[in-house]
Amino acid sequence: MTAEGCRTQVDGRYVTAGALPALARRWRHRLVRVETPPDPPYRCVGATIFALQQAGVARIASETPPLPAPAVSLRLDFAGGRCRYQVDGRNLDENQLRVAARRWSAVRIWAETLPDRRGGCFVAAFRILETAGVGKIGFTAEPPPAPRD
Repeated sequence: MTAEGCRTQVDGRYVTAGALPALARRWRHRLVRVETPPDPPYRCVGATIFALQQAGVARIASETPPLPAPAVSLRLDFAGGRCRYQVDGRNLDENQLRVAARRWSAVRIWAETLPDRRGGCFVAAFRILETAGVGKIGFTAEPPPAPRD
């Protein structure tokens, strides 16, 4: 699956946003990879991941072409009804993320499938990073490296 702008392609064919959930229901027990162009519009990627989650897809891997080094690894999680952000093993709230992101030029986001069925964690993270002026935002299916002691 690739996304070009807000156009979604499945196995080489473009599909509408309305058709994606019906297709995705058949993939509930498969790993679904979302491949993006180098500078994906975060709203489009977030909407695609949200549609997959709404359809019940349990395993989603989001990948993007390599980012310039050094890229900060940001782990997204959803627990207790709230989005959680983690960088280098340190938990950040939204305000701390906003402040820290002002110093970053590239961020690689890693998230296991979130139980956040609204897709709000992805959207919130992208909005914070974009507003902070992060130039490159990517996704990875690989977990971030373990924090250094």
